[in-house]
Amino acid sequence: MAKTCLVLLAEGSEETEVVASVDTLRRAEINVTLASLHGKDPVTCSRGVIIVPDASLDDIDDEAVYDVILVPGGLKGVENLSQSPKVARLLKKPRKEGIDYCCYLCWSIVSNDS
Repeated sequence: MAKTCLVLLAEGSEETEVVASVDTLRRAEINVTLASLHGKDPVTCSRGVIIVPDASLDDIDDEAVYDVILVPGGLKGVENLSQSPKVARLLKKPRKEGIDYCCYLCWSIVSNDS
């Protein structure tokens, strides 16, 4: 079965971390879902690059299991993600199931752990 990755996207996310990661993972034939905190509308990243997500984060099933959850940096994006109860649920669930994370300098903010 193919590996899967959920990439969390929000207004202000660091675009290089999003695009380079998604590109590399898809080249490796990993099924990547780029899910936005802001619905399916295009998202403006930290340097003005606009990215169109694959899905709304609201459409992601809380019970879905991913091999990796990727959280890109970007101060405003991380702040937006850290305020989402949905993100909190997704990030707390995998800890129990042994799923990996990839966080760009933002783990303590997003996870609300210090």
